[in-house]
Amino acid sequence: MPYLHRSPHKAMNLTSEQVKDLCQAHCYRVIEQMNHDDLISYAVQMMYMSFEKNPGDGDIDVEMLVSDIYVAEDEDDDSVYEFVSGTVGEEIAEQVINYQF
Repeated sequence: MPYLHRSPHKAMNLTSEQVKDLCQAHCYRVIEQMNHDDLISYAVQMMYMSFEKNPGDGDIDVEMLVSDIYVAEDEDDDSVYEFVSGTVGEEIAEQVINYQF
């Protein structure tokens, strides 16, 4: 399927591989031009969107988020508890630790 240029009257004949290569090169270029704060902000936005149940609705899939926290904390309950309690409080940390997947 050809990819459309901004003008709906002119189709571009790019393969999926060419689109992937172009996108990756563009992403690297944009990231290299970002300062640290912009890069962190962008990464947070992208991660946030990855946890949305339906992209664009802002409704976070809490189970997926908690699962990702466990992975980031090497599946260690104490580390997860410390991270969650330091972020949103001990009561929520208890709920996270006791949640059955």
